[in-house]
Amino acid sequence: MHIPISIRTSNAMADTKALVDSGATDCFMSKNFIQQMKLGKRPLQKPQKIWNINNTANQAGAITHYITLDIQTSKIRKTIQFLVMNIGNEDIILGYLWMAAFEP
Repeated sequence: MHIPISIRTSNAMADTKALVDSGATDCFMSKNFIQQMKLGKRPLQKPQKIWNINNTANQAGAITHYITLDIQTSKIRKTIQFLVMNIGNEDIILGYLWMAAFEP
């Protein structure tokens, strides 16, 4: 399921759709979207290998960076970490961490 979201930073604004994926263990953001929005990313202390839904290793290799964002849904505001990786045609994937934080 896709949901509409708005991203607002001091550098840019964008309206897009995020994929809500209950099977995703984390939240993810594409490298291209981060560059488009001029967001800063941080290196992970230890790269994480990522597996696709079909149990194959992701072609982009290990995840090496993350980004932390303040997220607001209705009146609830939380800080969520997004792992930066190739997620195909998606800009953002909201996984289990988002669902646990906001209980949609």
